[in-house]
Amino acid sequence: AVDEEKIRDRDAELRQRKVSSSSIV
Repeated sequence: AVDEEKIRDRDAELRQRKVSSSSIV
């Protein structure tokens, strides 16, 4: 369960970063 939460958090961060990059462009 802890691993899943960590992966989810990482996925969320990566997604946010992608969105931020798209917004900048």
